[in-house]
Amino acid sequence: MKDINELLFLFRPDSAEEESIRKITDFIFEKILSYCRDNNIDAEPVLVGSVAKGTNLKDGDIDVFVRFDRKYARAKMEKWGLSIGHIVLRDGKEKYAEHPYVTGFMNEKKVDIVPCYRMDQGEKKLSSVDRTPLHTEYVKSKLNLEGKDEVRKLKLFMKYIGVYGADARISGFSGYICELLIINMGDFHRTIEAFAAMRGKLVIGDPENTDSFDSPAIVIDPTDKTRNAAAAISVENLSRMKFCSRLYLNGRLPEYNQYNGQRKDTKDRGTNLSIFRIKKPDIMDDILYPQVMRFKNAIWEIMERNDLRPVSWEVCVKDHIDVVIESENKAVPALKIHQGPPVDEPSSLDFYNKWMNMEISRGPYILGDRIYVDLIRQQKSIDDVVREGLKNVNIGKNIDDQKEAMEIFDPYDTGKDSCALDLFLSKFIFRAHPP
Repeated sequence: MKDINELLFLFRPDSAEEESIRKITDFIFEKILSYCRDNNIDAEPVLVGSVAKGTNLKDGDIDVFVRFDRKYARAKMEKWGLSIGHIVLRDGKEKYAEHPYVTGFMNEKKVDIVPCYRMDQGEKKLSSVDRTPLHTEYVKSKLNLEGKDEVRKLKLFMKYIGVYGADARISGFSGYICELLIINMGDFHRTIEAFAAMRGKLVIGDPENTDSFDSPAIVIDPTDKTRNAAAAISVENLSRMKFCSRLYLNGRLPEYNQYNGQRKDTKDRGTNLSIFRIKKPDIMDDILYPQVMRFKNAIWEIMERNDLRPVSWEVCVKDHIDVVIESENKAVPALKIHQGPPVDEPSSLDFYNKWMNMEISRGPYILGDRIYVDLIRQQKSIDDVVREGLKNVNIGKNIDDQKEAMEIFDPYDTGKDSCALDLFLSKFIFRAHPP
């Protein structure tokens, strides 16, 4: 990996970008304030996120929240929020999280205009986004200029090893968590040392608050003691952070381009690769990815039930949704060894009587302390088994209607490529995208 200070120099916003951000936010604020004055709306814009906190990397997004008085009904607040968003971003698109919001571009900068309610410290939130301005205020009060650059270093490191981002696609470390880590641990190097030495969970906060959570990572939100700000972090990404921190401290973290584009096929493993492809709906990643994982899990469970012996997987969402699953078997084995009860159990006699006069391959017979029979079954392909098995499984309200049109293929037999296959065949401990 390149020297972290060199990366900071490359990816810290320069003065020209900072001036561009200032002009854009000034324009947005004036538009919002003017609309609220003209329509007698008690609301004001507030800059939030990494740009507001000064921890942003080059080409970061601009997040502007419109804080409404709590007296307004939710429906009215959301309607005004969308109207304001479209006035600011003429070509903006509506997206939906807990609140609908408008996203678009201004001077080639991505901008989100998000409505929320005003919320003071200790006040009950009316929606989950209401506390975001409090995050901004807290971080600004705790970080000086040097601390902000330490956060940037940590973000760059996490991007480098592929664990940055709390969305459902990544299940990693959010920008806010990076900021809280630096606030609690002091600087980038001490944070890396802490992860390198860590065993078990990441826990930051008083036991009276942390003990109520059962997650791989627990970081109590200083603006809301009942919230685990690190709930999105998967055990795999926490493990990756620990291991790569150890590699980094030992000078062993490889350059990204050492693995860039490398693909090691699976033919020498004697296994089968199947790719399951469906159409991608136009919805937010945080809504889509849980459904994609449900899709993958459903296929995996169907293959396990039918003795296809799945061993590994990968998913990728781009123009479509691709799931690749490696399995030991390409078709349902003709022979199934059916295990009965221990011979000491009275039910062993029932098992014997049931199978004695049925058409089976072998048995009943005793092996060890149990009774068994060998069954012959119809050999079915992965295609047949998965299509049949998915008929009675709902894989998600936005993708379930795509099951019938699902494409299933072997990439080696068909020569078709897939982004999921690229990820699968280049899967190393260190697999990431450079910042």
